[in-house]
Amino acid sequence: MILLPVLLFFLNKKELKKSKQVIFLYASVIFLLRFAYTFFFTNFPLTAQIIYTLYTPLEFGIIIYFFHYTLNYYFHKKAVLLSGILFLVYYIKTIFSSPLGEFNSMINGISLLLTLAYSLLYYYEQLRYPSTLFIYAQPDFWFITGFFMYAAGAFFVFLFRESSVSNSEFLTQYLYIHSFSSILRSILFSIAMITKPEKARAPEFF
Repeated sequence: MILLPVLLFFLNKKELKKSKQVIFLYASVIFLLRFAYTFFFTNFPLTAQIIYTLYTPLEFGIIIYFFHYTLNYYFHKKAVLLSGILFLVYYIKTIFSSPLGEFNSMINGISLLLTLAYSLLYYYEQLRYPSTLFIYAQPDFWFITGFFMYAAGAFFVFLFRESSVSNSEFLTQYLYIHSFSSILRSILFSIAMITKPEKARAPEFF
């Protein structure tokens, strides 16, 4: 499903909006990492574990770049950059204190919480100082809503996955919720890929 926005990007690649290029990179990286992990999992488990370890910094690194580019206000941009760098430093530190390829609920929970916070900053900017008459006519709105819905849906199941890994009922719920969140994210990203930016600006209020 994550390939759908990638395919739609190629169908609309004449429109070189930077946010679409970043999300194209994001979706492509996720697909390639998942494919590589599945490919190496059976015969080369160590390689698969290394790929799994690279997943979070690559994914979140692109998210940091996307929000830093999309947000308008200097303080918000710096807040995203600083918090993102601190998180990645913390993640690298945990790599050396945890088994390679082990799922870390705390790390995943923090990354999703930061994604939610970044999304709320965008919504705040658009509500406080709208740059267009119709926010839903902007691709960035759908991209960020995709991030927001995925993070909101996956946050609690990711947070409790490590402690509930032996609970088969929880794992079933985890699979359903994570799959639904991923599909919803891909659908919203796809809407963004076919959305042409609305050029009408919001009126100035004095």
